[in-house]
Amino acid sequence: MSPNWTARYAVGMGSLVVGGFWLASLMLSFDADAGRGGLLTKGVGVFGLGVSLCAATILLATEEE
Repeated sequence: MSPNWTARYAVGMGSLVVGGFWLASLMLSFDADAGRGGLLTKGVGVFGLGVSLCAATILLATEEE
């Protein structure tokens, strides 16, 4: 892989990780007692956390050839 591509990949995946954690922290901070809307925000937060953890795992497991 070229250094330019590697840097863009790392920045993109890093942004996905940070954005996912940010979305998870925002959504999981809302009150779950708000009925169906509260459960929806919690679900989106858990999904964002899952996406960010998956992206972090892929980023850490990627080796440069």
